[in-house]
Amino acid sequence: MAAFRDEPSSWERLDYQALRDGALLYFSNDVLERDVAWLMGERYETQVFDCRTWKSELDFHRDVAVRLRFPDYYGENLDAFNDCMRDLAVPDDGGTVLVFRGIDAFHRQRSKVVWHMVDILLGTAHSNLLLGRRLLTFLQSDDPRFSLEPAGAWGVKWNRREWLDANRGL
Repeated sequence: MAAFRDEPSSWERLDYQALRDGALLYFSNDVLERDVAWLMGERYETQVFDCRTWKSELDFHRDVAVRLRFPDYYGENLDAFNDCMRDLAVPDDGGTVLVFRGIDAFHRQRSKVVWHMVDILLGTAHSNLLLGRRLLTFLQSDDPRFSLEPAGAWGVKWNRREWLDANRGL
């Protein structure tokens, strides 16, 4: 079953736009909270990670393993992350949104890990779409100039409310 209908009411939906564009970047916590609240109203399961607490790649792996209920044999490396993300249960009704707050802080320490994480998440989102399921990735940055090299088949773009530099205080 398709994840959306081919009609204007679907094209205007936040989840449609997020999946069309890949991972979305947020600067404003208020904008992020409004979008997450809308998704929760649409029956999305939400997992929020505070990337500011991750001081190492191992911190990242341990946090996601616990929060996403990876199996005990999880290998705590990016290959294992990719494998376990492919097995993540995404509900058919609604979907799942993974929110990574303060991604810029972790990126300053482990930029390659962040890029690979996002690349894996976008690939997983694409795989889920093939089955009619929706997996979204939202990245919140405390740095309004934060950017990430294109990952997956899509680039990482600012959300529609903060796309203009002026809306991020620049």
